[in-house]
Amino acid sequence: MTTSEIAEAIRRIYANLDPIRDELNAADRVMGDGDTGMTVAGVVTAWYAALANDYPDTSTMLQQLGKETRRATGSSLGSVIGIGLSAAGKSGATSVVAMLDAAIAAITERSGASPGDKTILDSLVATRDALASGGTCL
Repeated sequence: MTTSEIAEAIRRIYANLDPIRDELNAADRVMGDGDTGMTVAGVVTAWYAALANDYPDTSTMLQQLGKETRRATGSSLGSVIGIGLSAAGKSGATSVVAMLDAAIAAITERSGASPGDKTILDSLVATRDALASGGTCL
């Protein structure tokens, strides 16, 4: 994974942010307060703004995106995403699977959540498993 690939993914998400925000808000209204889409939109907007900076490598970029995530929101979701991004960047890993392993370990340690607890961790584990078995996530 390169900084250019990460930047392009952020640009694609940002370009489609309105429907993503609305769908997440609607889903969250079923069992929550209906603001998950707003949280994610704030985070993605912060990532998009961070693309104005140059990053020497993926590790630095992921760590900065983790910081931007935590600045963009005080929500628990934002904290967890920030922890994962920072851990992936600090890991020095070169494969996405290894980066996800680092993120999963850090989130598990810091949050106390475990796979199967119906948290964002479940999505990360499923993504890691799919990639590790040669599958794709898109």
